[in-house]
Amino acid sequence: MKLLPIFIIASTICSCVILYSSFSLISYENLVSGPNHQDSTHGSSIWTATYQQDYESKLSASLNPLAYKDAEKAFHIRQFYAGLCNQQWRFIGMIFVAMDNNYKQIIEESVRWKDTYGTDEPMETKRLWDVLHWNSYYPQLPKFSSFDESQDVELTFSTQQKVLNGTQKDSDSTSPLIFEMKEITYRDAKVYEQDSKTFGQTTHPHALGKKAKELQNKFQVFFNQLVKTKDMHSSKALAYKTILKGALKPHPFLQDIIDAKVLSLNQEKSGKGYMTIHLRIEPDMLAQRKICADVRVLTLDKILDLIYEKYPEPPIDTVLIMFSRKVMETFDKKSVDPKKEWGLYNNQLLNRKNLDMLDDLLEKGMYNGRVRVMEAGSELVQQTHHPYYSTYSAISGAIVNFFLAVESKIFIGAEISSWSSFVANTRFFRGSLDRSFFYRPTGLVQSTTEDLPHRFEC
Repeated sequence: MKLLPIFIIASTICSCVILYSSFSLISYENLVSGPNHQDSTHGSSIWTATYQQDYESKLSASLNPLAYKDAEKAFHIRQFYAGLCNQQWRFIGMIFVAMDNNYKQIIEESVRWKDTYGTDEPMETKRLWDVLHWNSYYPQLPKFSSFDESQDVELTFSTQQKVLNGTQKDSDSTSPLIFEMKEITYRDAKVYEQDSKTFGQTTHPHALGKKAKELQNKFQVFFNQLVKTKDMHSSKALAYKTILKGALKPHPFLQDIIDAKVLSLNQEKSGKGYMTIHLRIEPDMLAQRKICADVRVLTLDKILDLIYEKYPEPPIDTVLIMFSRKVMETFDKKSVDPKKEWGLYNNQLLNRKNLDMLDDLLEKGMYNGRVRVMEAGSELVQQTHHPYYSTYSAISGAIVNFFLAVESKIFIGAEISSWSSFVANTRFFRGSLDRSFFYRPTGLVQSTTEDLPHRFEC
């Protein structure tokens, strides 16, 4: 009897200083040069030294700033935080604020993502996302432009260096990756004050994210209005659709990993593709069991039963199961007094039950052993040994996981999860409406309607 593989992927659940990094091309080329740039992660890679050099050249030209008289410029003064999808929401909120104020370009170095659950360090947009591809949507979407000292006269900067080491794929030697770090700040320290009038005086560039939750609130207000009006043709709705449909695309190095893995999974066995299941059964969800209880499923066995009910036979060759094992195992080892902390103790028992069932699933598989269970996670990025992406594998791995879920034939997620909701909505705009589900105690339900994306409320 043949076993079909399942991968379990670990989901990666206000400073005014901007870190600008510039890759050393020579040291980076050493990692991707030569005819043997292949491994179990990439397969046949497009991210060669030649491709990278051409991409970096085109990216540099794309980031050339426009004149202020033709396109007002903005500067994001904060760093994104929390998990990947929450950072994506803030990113979209930032784009909406820029659109509302007719800011046509945003300083790329100022838009910093956070390697949450990893190093917690800031990361530039152009190292995580394909900014060259994004800028091709200008003027529908604001373009990213480089910091220009002669233009951005209200900003100042200092520099420092940082070195990361990584192992080449086919040898034991290391190639250092050298960064030039630019710390960019407003010249006038008063702009840091929570005073909208002070912020309002900055014009070269304008300030984005004046208040701590401005971007998140902007996104939430948009979505509330979208659900109320059902107007999918407003400028913001069209921008939202464009972003999810593909404008915000992973950096080519990460996209390379995604494409190779999707191709590999789609070619498994009979070629029926793969399913992604997002398990949201970590301890924080157990503690919030009374919130949205009617759509919450707390145990792995119940979730599997709902899937077997919908699909008595495997509809695909491979299943990816995403959850945070690290969080669950850490909670399992926590010292809890059952007499004084009975609620926490009961959650710990339930967490242990889920961990035992996961281990059992790994050993015995699904569908009476016809489907094998394996774990993957951020290892797909770490296995490349790239000094940058393997160092910041938490968010890099989260991006890979997210788009593996987006590209799957069938997606089954948790309605109580913002991550599942964002995956479902991305799939909605990419034509996977009838193959995206949420699990509820009563069964699997379609995650989106025919005319509107899902509104996350839990």
